[in-house]
Amino acid sequence: MLTRESPASENQVIAGTHRGGRTVAAFPIQPEQLSSEWFTKTLRASGKLASTNEVSGFEVGFIGDGVGLLGMVLRVSLKYARAEGAGPASVVIKFAHPVPENRAIAANLNMYEREVTFFNEIAPEVTSTERAIR
Repeated sequence: MLTRESPASENQVIAGTHRGGRTVAAFPIQPEQLSSEWFTKTLRASGKLASTNEVSGFEVGFIGDGVGLLGMVLRVSLKYARAEGAGPASVVIKFAHPVPENRAIAANLNMYEREVTFFNEIAPEVTSTERAIR
């Protein structure tokens, strides 16, 4: 398990516009680029963290057996500066595979696009699980 208290690298993908017209925020491309500042900004923007609070640290753990064929899924346990106005206790984040050849296979099969489409178009209709970012 990785514990992070300090800022990470700022080498992140550039923000852009989703084909549906929504603005897409910069997103870390690897777990090492996660930072308390990024979580604070992202959770505040989603309305899940009070403007008077901030993420003060976090722990990252793999879900499953680490890196899979197409990527890695992580559970991030969040720590907050104050209990009042705190956001979710944890979030789940999925990253593309760190090896370019594996990413190319997934891209050629449109697997990443299918997954994004699922989360943008189908997942909002599923009401059984709370999602921090929509």
